Amino acid sequence: MPNMSSFSGFAAPESLLTAIGRVAVRSAGFEERLRDVVLDMADVSDESGAGWVIFEGQNATWLIDNGLAMLDRYAEDGWEEAVRFGPNIERLRELLKEAQRLKEDRNVIIHGVWRPFHRSGFDGKPVFGDVRSTNTLDSKDVFHVFRSRYRKTFDAQVWSTEDVEVVADRFEVLEQKLIATYEDACDWPPTGTLRAATHHIRLRPF
Repeated sequence: MPNMSSFSGFAAPESLLTAIGRVAVRSAGFEERLRDVVLDMADVSDESGAGWVIFEGQNATWLIDNGLAMLDRYAEDGWEEAVRFGPNIERLRELLKEAQRLKEDRNVIIHGVWRPFHRSGFDGKPVFGDVRSTNTLDSKDVFHVFRSRYRKTFDAQVWSTEDVEVVADRFEVLEQKLIATYEDACDWPPTGTLRAATHHIRLRPF
């Protein structure tokens, strides 16, 4: 029988805990801005209506999926938004797809179980998972992280503290790019025709 107490004494270093905390904070901030953008794209955020309530409480997956669906529709001929957004439709689509990939990293970091190494439940021997990045093994702070929801005994990933910090930084940059691109889209076309002259993203203050 494997030694079930082998990990009980593991204490994650403060550097790793800080990095994980940064990911939690940055990803939450990005998700809030993502909600603002998708809500505005749907054009249901007028003060006179309650359409905004549909978007409150929705997770990043829901927001990304529906944002992409709207962009696909707006890209079709005959839609006013195809002119309003112009070339920014593709840029916004790329940012939302990047958010999809980054969200998966965030879920592993936040919901994963962190250990200095991962032992098999069958023979107790160390299991080496997929290396997160080319720089991971150059770091002194390397850990194994896995999620039981995958129902795969050997599905552990190898992350360093620096890898986690990179994810936090990417969320911050992605949030800035999303807002800048959407604001640019709302100013399209520069001639001020259609709704572009007065339309702007309705960002809720922190």
